[in-house]
Amino acid sequence: MIKNERFVPLQPMREKPFLLEKLDLKFRWGNYGFRVLRFHLNSFAPGAKIGFHKHSEFEFHFVASGKGSVVLEDQTYFLQEGMFYLTGPDVLHAQEMDMYDPLEELCLHLEIVPLTTDSSLEQMDNDKGKASATPADWGKEQEISEAEQCVRQLYNLPARPMMDRRQTMSHFYRAYDAIVHHESGVYETIRQCIIQIMLLTAHASDQEKRPWLTLPHREASEVHFQMACQFIRDNYMFPIALEEVATTVGISKRQLQRVFQKYTSATFTAYLEEVRLTHICTELRLGNKTVEHIALDNGFENVNYLYLVFKKRYGMTPRSFKEQAQQIINE
Repeated sequence: MIKNERFVPLQPMREKPFLLEKLDLKFRWGNYGFRVLRFHLNSFAPGAKIGFHKHSEFEFHFVASGKGSVVLEDQTYFLQEGMFYLTGPDVLHAQEMDMYDPLEELCLHLEIVPLTTDSSLEQMDNDKGKASATPADWGKEQEISEAEQCVRQLYNLPARPMMDRRQTMSHFYRAYDAIVHHESGVYETIRQCIIQIMLLTAHASDQEKRPWLTLPHREASEVHFQMACQFIRDNYMFPIALEEVATTVGISKRQLQRVFQKYTSATFTAYLEEVRLTHICTELRLGNKTVEHIALDNGFENVNYLYLVFKKRYGMTPRSFKEQAQQIINE
């Protein structure tokens, strides 16, 4: 008899129920390491019983079909398809299957290990609207926070069955399907499926009525500043007007001036000139173009204005800067 497959396509998984367990699945998320011990579909015999036992790891149980019961810490609960429960470390539990409609259970047995943290995580700064972080730390701060919140929720999840209202079981099948079809990036797909199973399980708890995750946010002025800076960095070699950038960002000219004053303590024009001068200095050091060409290639309308701005900023003319740079190179 083909059993109900309302929550996840079970028939393909019945053919190779332990396929996912053949992989050595270990990964890092935030400041935790995760090792998959069991990841399978278990089809129980009618009336089968599993005696009291416990684990030192987390075990996620999702009822894909059938009926039965589970005892969690001296409390007996009825189980039916669409329900799930989590047994955390040292939670004593036992199961019994229905005699006529036994359980089929999607199981994820997961070891979660705290890893050594790096207290020197690079921070994002507003220096010229550009983020500075080492490649290994890019986006790491929020990942650490989300992983920490999730694991904490799993430890606090009540030991009782709940309904899977977020289609968590579909991620078991998604991981299985990725292996069967030899998808590119299969390891990362499975990793994301396991993370989703953990997140959705943690979120199912009704212990906390408040939102359990605080998303990163920025002030509107910071967004406008970063957009304007990016526009300047992308287009400094062309004529750029304050009004043009303000229109691109979506604020007035006066508002944009205030934004630059807030984040750079300087004017829009001063920031634009600083970006251009940085590129001009690089080209002057290379010495393979004339000052006139360098001025025009970096957004200055004429070389005379470049001389004026450059001498005010560096105390020498572009030509003198170029000669000094060449002397240093030739020494």
